[in-house]
Amino acid sequence: MSKRKDEKLKYQQIYEHIRDGIVSGRYGEGDKLPTQMELASRFNVSRLTVIHALRELEREGILELRQGSGCYVGQKRKTQTRLLGLVAVYTPGSIELMADEIGQIVRQNGYELLWRAKLPENMEDLPSHAEEQCALYKSLGIAGVFFMPLLGAIAPDYYSINREIVDNFIKAGIQVVLLDRDIHPYPRHSEFDIIGIDSFETGYVMTNYLLDLGYTKIAFILDHPGVPTISARIAGYKQALTERGIKPNNNEIHHTLFGEREEVRALMQKTQAEALFCVNDLAAGFLMDHLSAMGVKVPEDIAVVGVDDLELPKGLNICPLTTIRQPMAQLSRLAARVMVERLENPSLAPVHIGIKGQLVVRESCGALLHKQSMVKVS
Repeated sequence: MSKRKDEKLKYQQIYEHIRDGIVSGRYGEGDKLPTQMELASRFNVSRLTVIHALRELEREGILELRQGSGCYVGQKRKTQTRLLGLVAVYTPGSIELMADEIGQIVRQNGYELLWRAKLPENMEDLPSHAEEQCALYKSLGIAGVFFMPLLGAIAPDYYSINREIVDNFIKAGIQVVLLDRDIHPYPRHSEFDIIGIDSFETGYVMTNYLLDLGYTKIAFILDHPGVPTISARIAGYKQALTERGIKPNNNEIHHTLFGEREEVRALMQKTQAEALFCVNDLAAGFLMDHLSAMGVKVPEDIAVVGVDDLELPKGLNICPLTTIRQPMAQLSRLAARVMVERLENPSLAPVHIGIKGQLVVRESCGALLHKQSMVKVS
């Protein structure tokens, strides 16, 4: 292991040691922490590594660094109504954008946003990571939290875990605004504010676009069955087909593990589709990469489309992807404004806001092959 990577791991260990000590009650409100020299000796690192961890905790409002005196656990009475938290599991670029946009709006209204960009390396650790964040935020007495519910692939019992997380916040008097999706199955709605893309319209618009291109056999491909946003996109997909006189066929709604080539091979053997509507861009990217390795050309042999318009992992053998762009900055700013309004007037009825996405036409849908002009979605 390189020295640089080792130092990074040590910094994270110090950060988590202090954070966990606060959550567990080992370090109480206003308590003085061990000195920088003591921490450096305990973790066998330089003082600069210790200072890095302490400064990060100070930036998040967890600690107070007093020059000439030491480092102390923050006082709840000073932060109780002016701190907000973010608990989300998403691609790194997206979550950073969301945090920046939300932070900008809430700061304009006198609040500060606390969040951790670092996520666990193992997917199975994400539920406990989210619960640790919840415990930390409760210990700090935050006023509200933006929560992106966990998905089924991350936590098999994700509905009960999501419910437990938000219930713990509510019991602590913390307001909750949900990002992207609900904690209940579609079409039910929970009692919380929800800000996300209009998933029903997303499925409806993309399916209609493929139909306009002349495709009549369109399969819907998903990776996490039961997720509210995915269920809504499937409903929009079915509605578009029905309006064109095509009876939706549940046999053309496929659950596939996109990381497994044999899964994709089995999919291609059982579907008669001319176009594959993938639930998101990441799924579409892995699917196209597997298709390329199997000798299937996109879009010449089959069209592929997705949702999100996010940067895909490097190294995939893919062509430019037709997609529905999620307006992440707009979603984040709106969520921030809803939170501020919720804090000022907790008795307001919950709002469920679905923002319109933007159709982005690229090579993967085969529009050029069909010699049709780009369709403008109003």
